[in-house]
Amino acid sequence: MYFVDTLNISKRNFYATTGISRGTLESTTGITEETLAKLIASFPQINIEWLFTGKGTMLKSEMPVDSDKCNNCSILKAELSKSKMELEKLKDKLINVHEKLSEVANSSKDEMSKYTEEISKLNKTILNLKDEIQSLRTGVLSQDMIRKQIG
Repeated sequence: MYFVDTLNISKRNFYATTGISRGTLESTTGITEETLAKLIASFPQINIEWLFTGKGTMLKSEMPVDSDKCNNCSILKAELSKSKMELEKLKDKLINVHEKLSEVANSSKDEMSKYTEEISKLNKTILNLKDEIQSLRTGVLSQDMIRKQIG
């Protein structure tokens, strides 16, 4: 019954698909060769080693489920379709977020460029002011020297 649960199908659908009598797998009397043959014929993706020994993986790798045998395929297809749509929505949201981040980054670059230009202008102003201060100091010193020489 673990196999039935893994396929996500009802016991009723399982018994109808395989042609196995209801309740056979839950009985304690054992399983006949005929029951095993029906199970394997209905679900060829089942790993026979797992079925007999419990070892290995439950399903053969890369073995597709026969859609005629799986009554829940339409449900699974609907869920897959829904998941694909949700994935597309998430993809669109991701693209929007990326675009917004790019806009912010570009805007920040523009602002940074403006601030860098402003800083450069302020640095030039500071240098000019230092030169003026130096000139004034030099001028004051020159006047003091002139006064000392005159005086």
